[in-house]
Amino acid sequence: MPPPAERAFSIWSACQKCAAALTAALILSAGCLHKSPLRRESLTAEIDRTAAVLSRDMSRYDEIKNRRVGTSGYFYVIDGEGTVLFHPQGALAGMSFSAVPMVQRILEKKKGCLSQSIEGMEKIVLFRPARGGRTLCLTVSVRDIEGGLPECEEMK
Repeated sequence: MPPPAERAFSIWSACQKCAAALTAALILSAGCLHKSPLRRESLTAEIDRTAAVLSRDMSRYDEIKNRRVGTSGYFYVIDGEGTVLFHPQGALAGMSFSAVPMVQRILEKKKGCLSQSIEGMEKIVLFRPARGGRTLCLTVSVRDIEGGLPECEEMK
């Protein structure tokens, strides 16, 4: 059996991990989509709900970085210049995508849906304005959506 100090640290560490997971689950459970086929109505509701929450409380952006929607969907946030503020791939944070036509269209439209082949897969990007000139984006693989796709502008 490990010494008491080591046991105490191990228990404390486990409690911290559980508390963090529980807190995140409670905060996001109202809008959490399961890893099952998605419907266009649930996608639209999910991004609208998340954008509303983030527009009221900017400190919650960090909560969506690693959140999945369906099996492959993810949220990210860009600023008004096309620079990534939050992304599940942390290395993209701080990078400017202002020269990318899809990002230019997102910044121009402010709200909507675009479709494009990304990383060899057909994906849609739903986007909504967020506080401070930011834009919340939700990228989802078309194969994860059942019951018809949202009406999206196709990017070539």
